[in-house]
Amino acid sequence: AHCECKQGYVEMADGDTELMETQGCGLIDICQHDNPCHKNANCTTVAPGQTECVCKLGYVGDGINCYGNILERISELNNEDGGPLRGHLVYSSILLQSAYARTLTRNGPFTVFIPNDAAFQNKFDVVRLVSDLPKAQHLAKLHMLPGHLTAHQLNITANVFNLEGVGMQIEPNKHDTFLRVRLLGTNVKSKMVFPDIVAANGLIHVIDTVLDMDSAVPSMPEATIKELIEVEGKYNRMEGLLKLVGMAEMFDKPGPFTVFAPNNGAWDSLPQGTLDYLMSEEGKPKLKAILKNHIIVNNQIEVQDLIFMPRFTTLENMAITVSVTGQGAIKLDGSARVYQTDIKASNGYIHSIDKVLIPDAIKPLFNHRCDVMSYDVVAGSCSSCSQIDLNGCPEGAEPLEIVERGCVFWTLIWNIRFPHTGCSRKCNQTVMLPECCEGFYGESCLPCPGGYRTPCNLHGQCNGGINGNGTCVCDPGFTGTTCEICEDKLLYGVNCDKECDCLHGECNGGPDGDGTCKPNTCEQGWTGENCDQPINPCGPNLDVCHENAQCDNQFGNIRCVCKPGYTGSGLECIEMNPCRLPDRGGCHPDATCIKVGPGTNVCQCDEGWEGDGISCIPVDNCRSLNRGGCDPHADCIFTAPGQNDCRCMRGFRGDGKTCTPINPCLENFGGCHSQAVCTQTGPGTNNCTCVDGYIGDGRRCYGTLLVEMTGRPELSTFSNLIATAGLQNLFSGPVMRTVFAPTDDAFLKLSEEVKSRWWEIDNIPFLIKYHTANSSLTFDNLTQYYLDQSQPLPTLLLGTMLSLTQDDGYLLVGGAKIIGNESLASNGIIHVIEQVLLPPESVLPTLAPPRPPLSELMEGLTDYSLFAHYLSLLVNRDPVVSPDMLTHGGVVHGMSTVLKVQRNRCDSNITTTIQVGVMLQCVYTTLKPKCCPNYYGRDCRACPGGAQQPCNGHGSCDDGVDNHGHCRCNVGYRGQACELCDPGRFGPKCEPCRCSNRGLCRDGIENDGACFCEAGWTGPKCDQRLAIDLCALNNGGCHLRARCRQVGTNTTCQCEKGYEGDGYVCRGIDRCAVNNGGCHANATCRYTGPNSRTCTCKPGFTGDGEQCKLPRTTIGKCDINNGGCSPNGRCVEIRPSGK
Repeated sequence: AHCECKQGYVEMADGDTELMETQGCGLIDICQHDNPCHKNANCTTVAPGQTECVCKLGYVGDGINCYGNILERISELNNEDGGPLRGHLVYSSILLQSAYARTLTRNGPFTVFIPNDAAFQNKFDVVRLVSDLPKAQHLAKLHMLPGHLTAHQLNITANVFNLEGVGMQIEPNKHDTFLRVRLLGTNVKSKMVFPDIVAANGLIHVIDTVLDMDSAVPSMPEATIKELIEVEGKYNRMEGLLKLVGMAEMFDKPGPFTVFAPNNGAWDSLPQGTLDYLMSEEGKPKLKAILKNHIIVNNQIEVQDLIFMPRFTTLENMAITVSVTGQGAIKLDGSARVYQTDIKASNGYIHSIDKVLIPDAIKPLFNHRCDVMSYDVVAGSCSSCSQIDLNGCPEGAEPLEIVERGCVFWTLIWNIRFPHTGCSRKCNQTVMLPECCEGFYGESCLPCPGGYRTPCNLHGQCNGGINGNGTCVCDPGFTGTTCEICEDKLLYGVNCDKECDCLHGECNGGPDGDGTCKPNTCEQGWTGENCDQPINPCGPNLDVCHENAQCDNQFGNIRCVCKPGYTGSGLECIEMNPCRLPDRGGCHPDATCIKVGPGTNVCQCDEGWEGDGISCIPVDNCRSLNRGGCDPHADCIFTAPGQNDCRCMRGFRGDGKTCTPINPCLENFGGCHSQAVCTQTGPGTNNCTCVDGYIGDGRRCYGTLLVEMTGRPELSTFSNLIATAGLQNLFSGPVMRTVFAPTDDAFLKLSEEVKSRWWEIDNIPFLIKYHTANSSLTFDNLTQYYLDQSQPLPTLLLGTMLSLTQDDGYLLVGGAKIIGNESLASNGIIHVIEQVLLPPESVLPTLAPPRPPLSELMEGLTDYSLFAHYLSLLVNRDPVVSPDMLTHGGVVHGMSTVLKVQRNRCDSNITTTIQVGVMLQCVYTTLKPKCCPNYYGRDCRACPGGAQQPCNGHGSCDDGVDNHGHCRCNVGYRGQACELCDPGRFGPKCEPCRCSNRGLCRDGIENDGACFCEAGWTGPKCDQRLAIDLCALNNGGCHLRARCRQVGTNTTCQCEKGYEGDGYVCRGIDRCAVNNGGCHANATCRYTGPNSRTCTCKPGFTGDGEQCKLPRTTIGKCDINNGGCSPNGRCVEIRPSGK
């Protein structure tokens, strides 16, 4: 027997390294002997007779065919044996190698249109061309597109843009299947003869014609950027602005610079008045910021690098994003298109763009409003001087520390109103008076005629201001809409003080005129610049002139002069149309030029503009008698020349054309408290006044302690105990008190034994009074007068006091932690605590045995079972007082009050008629239950938020008899009645918070969205770093008992002596917790404060606590009061009766 290797394997030979060892038989490596892969692919034998080909890094393909970069592919195609492009791509290869070898080798993707050699012949000397690199690069860029665009994609795209920024039109041809390519602005079309040739970094489309056009702005490699901008007319506007702010000279320096230069049209497309403002002294800083936002220093960026930069930073230190659209357009900040690239100068590059890049930091550029802030001191509401802190200020006013006595308020005693002298707090009310900035006028604050910087061309006074109409009152000697005309037609010059030299024609006068005669205005028989040279008639035999010309014989020299209103050689004269001249007959850009005769015209302002036609200003409908059709109670808002919007003023509603006053009291009760009276004081305004028995500003009214506690669900147990004990008067009288009210959860934590003892009717008053103190004590009062001075707080339970301590930042009263904010009442303050305070039993009389609950008592009294059944019977929330009164017609239940009609049902009757026989019709009516709008369910309950404003006006209610009344809240709102904002939103409109990630937003529907910044940050959005004393702000986040230290923008916290912790949380050191605080084993250690304690010997032992011993049978002198020695001395017995 012997072994034979299977097919695809061969027996291993010693030292055979070309075979793969497989237990005596080696796998035949096909890649070594018969490699099927491309030369730029890696070959791997994966199984007998099977290989895997993978293109190497930098190549693409299936492994059998691998394609390199664009330049490699062009070389391969040009040298491919038998290939259709062999020897036809020599010139394109030379051009691209010379212009962009690095880019086309390393970067991509690109789409490149490659002209064949026939396209170059007899048109371009390529060898000579590549010696001028800027020209070679210009021609190459006209054929290169950023991105990967197949022939199919090109066919469905109208226009694309090459690296030069020039548009290219792609269109099919009806005579063949080849696409045509044309540079916009040229007529030459090139045929795509070999499209979609794949390369590793893009696509190649071979074309049959070279695409060429001159640069819109030629490069000037020997000139500086400053010189280039001065020479090129497309940058005239930018040149003037650079000089205005003193930046032009910087471009004479070596640099290098990269400038993204907006053309003149980009600057002119800025909103009206913007350039005037930027060129003013006030606007120059912003103009400089804008110009710096177009400049990169110490770097010259070519387009071949720009397209691969996600962003760059300008001289203004602003980041500008760079993007390339699917059509190859290069965009800066998503809007400005680069339409010409790589304009070479000696100290850098210029790229032309079609929009101005305005930094976000200086937007808006200017504000025409300069409102005036006015202050006024007004009085707040009047009440008892002891309750001055509850007094409110009018809406929008801030309280001052000034309190005025002598105002009158009213109280109700035995249903009789009595006046009292009280106090009111002074309030600072801020009022913004609308006003326009200087040079602007009207409600919309439009620029004065003549412009913001030169109102009325500085030859008159503009009727400006918020109430002005923009009319120019011209100085003597001037007239016109913008005082642009000299009143005397024969005067000219800036001050209209020079006499015209024109004698027999129309003077070119006015502030901008030169005093000569206007062209073609000489009277018949006169000629010359000033129409001062007489024309000598030639006579009929010599007159060879056109019929609209005059023959002039000057000493035998015959010449023909066209008549006024005509132009030409004189032998031929045509009627002149001034409206076709560049200056359009001197008309304003927003005016229409109308020809009225040979060489004459009138100017008429276009619709929406007004003036004399030479100067036109926007029509502001808001200045007309009918104010743009707006209601008298609406603001008229200028939107465009001759156009406006109407918006109802505050306190009115409507479409602006018609506005009706709003009664706030009918909508959400005018923002008043439920225990207040709402009184309308004007359109959209109202006053809120608390009803008798309540105090406050009307928007928040405080009842008695009893009312306030009863209205809080979490205090229901405590409130019920007050009622059970009959102590309502204790908390509803005029005496000021402070209540420490335990929550319902606190009562639930009590044991049944404690409950049974303190729920006894006779013991409840002791429990209630132990939670009550005389006078009104705020949190600050408790801290200042009791905690800081270590004074216990007397309660209403005679002989008892409550200790006040502090632990972990919380205030504890009687050992119970005060939680939440204090609640105000008309006769005191409520502090909520988290546990029940149990009075010492020593102050109580003998406790009565616990009584059984009422329910148990009722269950044992069978004669009263019906009474127990009807205890909770209510109809429409009103009790039934006399149930089950039987009558012959049914059962009557007696009520304690008249039931109010529930206007929640809108049932409908459905009448049906049935014909029975010939003469008889039966009619019956059925009731179809239906809820009125904003009610739901079978009982037609009001939707959440109330039927008047379901879902609080922030959503839609699922109303109807078969629905459940769920609120579908609008975006940004949440809650059962859409009464809350989503997290991260604030205010009545639930607007998104604007804080940066360095701030915490005060969100919520009742909050203002203010940002609470992290340490070291400031600004409205917490986006400005601020070097401040962090430790001065809330102790740097450290605990109150810790020392804060700042290093840079970081803080460290270290607990004070006597406290331990990490500094952010510090707790008083409890010496008793370790080794019994150093006290004797037979002593009790008692914590008395941070790092302090007392030691007390246990019963049966004597000593100072640190030393405790059993008492001696014979008491020595030292055993009593330390033998009279000092507390810091030690008594030593020296004999049984002495020391």
